[in-house]
Amino acid sequence: MTKEEIAKFAAFISISIEHAGAGNTFYRKAYANFLTEAAALLKNDQLSSLAQRFYKVGEAWNALSKKFLELRRDFTLENLQEARQMVLSIHDQEFEIFSELNELSGVS
Repeated sequence: MTKEEIAKFAAFISISIEHAGAGNTFYRKAYANFLTEAAALLKNDQLSSLAQRFYKVGEAWNALSKKFLELRRDFTLENLQEARQMVLSIHDQEFEIFSELNELSGVS
């Protein structure tokens, strides 16, 4: 890939994260809002805790979007490695949250 192609790809990813769909941040904040409402209706502290964690994941997606904009302007191996670490961290957080939601639902 050329630097121009990488810049276009990075811009596309950033726009996709921040502007695709309701709630931005790949719907994580919208889903956090849903879990917050469900927690209140069901009086479930676990759902409330998971909602807060989803808000934090939404913030991580927002930070990743900004990192991709930085990559667009200044493609360096260091910036790419930072983006990679951010993606891996988001993956780990989301895997843990979705696993707990699955357990909470009682569905296997």
